[in-house]
Amino acid sequence: MVFDAVPIWVDEQGKYGHPAIERALRGWAMSAPMLAGAEPEQARKAGLGDLTDEAEVILAATRLAFGLGAPLRTEESCPVPDHEQPGKFHAASAYHQWPFVEVVIAPSSEPMNRRANTADQLRYWADVVGLGSEHNVLILTTQLYTQYQHMETIRVLGLERDCGVYSCGVDVVTALLPGRPFSGRDYLQEIRSFLRAAPVLLRAAYEAAEQTG
Repeated sequence: MVFDAVPIWVDEQGKYGHPAIERALRGWAMSAPMLAGAEPEQARKAGLGDLTDEAEVILAATRLAFGLGAPLRTEESCPVPDHEQPGKFHAASAYHQWPFVEVVIAPSSEPMNRRANTADQLRYWADVVGLGSEHNVLILTTQLYTQYQHMETIRVLGLERDCGVYSCGVDVVTALLPGRPFSGRDYLQEIRSFLRAAPVLLRAAYEAAEQTG
């Protein structure tokens, strides 16, 4: 089971790693479509219980990974129709907070057409936590997605927010929770995403340079 989920660590002092992070560990930023196909069974096999959408999965996984109880604070939007599964609904956005851990469910900027993408998630999370030029951001993601998500993070948080950006890929073989094996099609799709993201980042960098003179 693999989602477009980005766990993010932020530290104003430029220190990374746990427990060196002094500001906060900002859990996961993601969208929340319904589970489909073999995903509900995969969630059960991972010890996460009977779940219906990706928001429930990431909450259960976060609580399992960090040994957490119920969140101290929870805010959720009204459910919205799932565009991929007619007749079903999922949370458009949500925010869950524990001491030093937060989970942010980001809405799509085009909710009638697609789920939230990486840029949607990063912008929404940045607004929620108030990111600015004084912050450094470390993105932790599945190794396969590192190149694409690193470029998107530079574009959205580096250029738009003037944050320092670092990325690290997590090996699915040694990850805490099991994941599905990747096929050649998965690798080709990520190569395609990387190649499409590169000129977008380059154009954004040129525009930023022109604006700053």
